[in-house]
Amino acid sequence: MAKNGQQQSLRRELGPITATLFTAGMMVGIGIFAAIGAATAAAGSGIPIAILLGGSVALATGISATQLGVNNPTEGGAFTWARDVHQPTLGFIAGCGYLGKNLISMSVIALAFATYLGQVIPGIPVHFVAAAGVVAITILNLFGIQLTSRVLISLLLLVIAVLSIYGAFSLHAIEQGHFVPVLGANGLMGVASGAAIFFWTWDGFMRMAIMAGEVKEPRRTIPVAIIGGVTIAAVMFVGAAAITLGVLGQTRSARRIPLCLVPP
Repeated sequence: MAKNGQQQSLRRELGPITATLFTAGMMVGIGIFAAIGAATAAAGSGIPIAILLGGSVALATGISATQLGVNNPTEGGAFTWARDVHQPTLGFIAGCGYLGKNLISMSVIALAFATYLGQVIPGIPVHFVAAAGVVAITILNLFGIQLTSRVLISLLLLVIAVLSIYGAFSLHAIEQGHFVPVLGANGLMGVASGAAIFFWTWDGFMRMAIMAGEVKEPRRTIPVAIIGGVTIAAVMFVGAAAITLGVLGQTRSARRIPLCLVPP
């Protein structure tokens, strides 16, 4: 399908279910293991509210991006959207900003993965493994969206299974006293700080709008994928944070999950 003289270069292969799981998979990954500790250190017992606060911002922004994606269902995201309203300079700035943000996010996630792997396999070169992970993901994307989506959804299901087992075996040890005060010892400012720290874990909430050129029936699929994906991520994030807080308390929760940028 061509629009404004442009030839559609990508195949529309993602349906509603796949797109929803893909969106959730972009959010529910290694970030949840790296960010809860740092966010809890700021928000304390208010960490569940902090996560939901960040999630509400992600959902609102995702719904806004949905409107752009369904009305201009082509690849390119903010670059294309700005260009199509005759703002190429803004599009260039937005595109560069998006690429820069992705480079930083991917680096942080890769370092988190390598840091945790280093706890299982002592002595591995963390930075080398992180760089190798980035290269591996880049190569995976070269094989197209179908393979990438299958791998991503498989990893999502694995994380859900692991966290479900973690939750099931931890429920008996939850102490209700660990959930008060509701806003944490630092109040609203602590909750806001925790939400800001954890927010990068929500990254991916508008990815389906950016990938509109690869989505079947964009007007129906994109809203379902973004709202459904954010909902799945919210359940996993809040559930994992609440169980960890309930079992360990805010002090031990903040210590047990390390910052991914700190070498092991």
